[in-house]
Amino acid sequence: QWYAQPGTPKVTLVENWDDKASEITIELTQETRTLDGQSDPRPVPIPLAAALITEHGELLQDLPITLESASETIGVTLPTGSQRPLVSIAQGFSAPIRVERDMSQAEQLRLASAERDPFNRWDLLQSLLKVSLLNAAYDDAAVDIDLINAVAKSSLAVADTDPAYAALLLRLPDVSELFLEKT
Repeated sequence: QWYAQPGTPKVTLVENWDDKASEITIELTQETRTLDGQSDPRPVPIPLAAALITEHGELLQDLPITLESASETIGVTLPTGSQRPLVSIAQGFSAPIRVERDMSQAEQLRLASAERDPFNRWDLLQSLLKVSLLNAAYDDAAVDIDLINAVAKSSLAVADTDPAYAALLLRLPDVSELFLEKT
């Protein structure tokens, strides 16, 4: 099915946390593009290496998921009194997909600072940088100092062990990437 349909699947993730029950519910939906001659795209099997992590990046639970239908809901109960976990999705670039989540900038920064997966951390920071740069260019807004600090902190944390990755974290998005975001 992956090769019979055009485009990259989009997976939308919605999290719900029940503090009393210490339970997180993760709703996943997939969407594939429609083009002329193909008005009824079908879901594709999407392997998603996911994990629940703490604010400090400690692993709480691995969640190997295969999204085979248009939507799926996963519930995980943690020990009583647990803090809300962060959800890391598509770790190790487990599937060529676009992930969409409704997260504030503060939530994205928290996830980026705790993220254990290098690609996911880089991708979160790049997404935030794109939004910030576009806001500065079009809305005359200042670049958020919390974002700059998060990028610098992430880079410094790995500079001794992986200088190439540290430099990659500091790289600003290209103008061509910004144009793609604006359209």
